[in-house]
Amino acid sequence: MQTTSHSKALTNAALALRISLPGQWLPFGWVAPDGMTYNEWSGCASGLGIMISATHMWVGDWLNEGERRYGEKYAQAMDDTGLPYDTLARDAYVTRRVPFWLRLQIYEETERLLSFSHYQAVAPLATEAERAHWLTLAARGNGHGRWSVRELKEQMRQAQPDALPEPDPPPEPPAPAPITTPDEYEAARAVLDRGAPKPERREVLEAVVETWEAATVAAQEPGGDVDARAVTCPECGYRWWE
Repeated sequence: MQTTSHSKALTNAALALRISLPGQWLPFGWVAPDGMTYNEWSGCASGLGIMISATHMWVGDWLNEGERRYGEKYAQAMDDTGLPYDTLARDAYVTRRVPFWLRLQIYEETERLLSFSHYQAVAPLATEAERAHWLTLAARGNGHGRWSVRELKEQMRQAQPDALPEPDPPPEPPAPAPITTPDEYEAARAVLDRGAPKPERREVLEAVVETWEAATVAAQEPGGDVDARAVTCPECGYRWWE
């Protein structure tokens, strides 16, 4: 159950995202309004920065929740979002190291929004207490606003020059499961023919398809699998060996 404090913090954070930006913001671009002033144009920068930063946190939280509930990882997300593996792995790593409740706690205590880059800077720290400590300092800042990401890194470097480990490397992209049935082969072949996968996914999927095709050809050659049996689909005429 949310406390009153949590509810207030969540409401204030939601209001911070209700950004009024001039012009029309569409899925495929931006149309500037007639008569837009320089101040209106330059004022879009802060709003865009908030949305870009928030998007990385949304993606990371979404990935981690999918893994927790359904065991889904990056393969499906790469196809669904169009984002490269490195971006997805980074977003999931940072939001896992700096979870939602900690981000909310920092905002409750300081009423200042930090960027995804702030969270990324502290993610490699060894303990959650260290991460919370430096994020709180960064949000409180120097009396004139929050620390920049550069200031945060410099402060950490001065305080503990040897205590910042390298981030955990992201896991390797998952390979598709081996094809075991003609239906799986046809589905994989159709995906490749549509050109749907991203280049990094297409490469591994092609390898799996080629392995199946090579095994099928080998089964038909003299000396091939003696137990292989030719099967022809009565509807489409497609022939395979099993």
